[in-house]
Amino acid sequence: MLVGPSAGASPQATSALRKLVRALPATFRADAEAAAAAIVVDPAAWGDRGEDGRTELVGVLQTAIAQRSTVQLTYVDRRRRGSTSTIEPWGLADKDGVWYLLAGTEHGRRTFRVDRIVDAEVTPDHFERPTDLELSTAWEEVVDEVERRRARTTATVTVAGRLARFLEQ
Repeated sequence: MLVGPSAGASPQATSALRKLVRALPATFRADAEAAAAAIVVDPAAWGDRGEDGRTELVGVLQTAIAQRSTVQLTYVDRRRRGSTSTIEPWGLADKDGVWYLLAGTEHGRRTFRVDRIVDAEVTPDHFERPTDLELSTAWEEVVDEVERRRARTTATVTVAGRLARFLEQ
């Protein structure tokens, strides 16, 4: 049976964790449910629909998620453009050893690669997590969109005949 962040991969572990959460005193239950619902582990590599690279930053984000605290996030996108914004961290996903943060922003739901987060400062402000948010469903939507984009990318390569044999391997 899997436990910890990989528990979502095992129905037995998920059931056991739900029972444990229900057994907690009511004052702790909401935070425990938020923490339990805040991580999706997706071990499949991109392009494959089918060791834990956690950083200190993942721990900071997990705490903010569980406490439903907003975060002042400084982020650098793939084009190396930086931005700072206040976000509502909803959950984390581990995709093939790369961590992603799903969050609410002023522009709607966004997904951030954790390794591109320059700084994350938990604020004293709190937020209400959307009641209809199912993290695993939201993550599936992210994966589906990335896979659609990947599937549309094609390339035509022209090489000298003498080099073609290297591409066939």
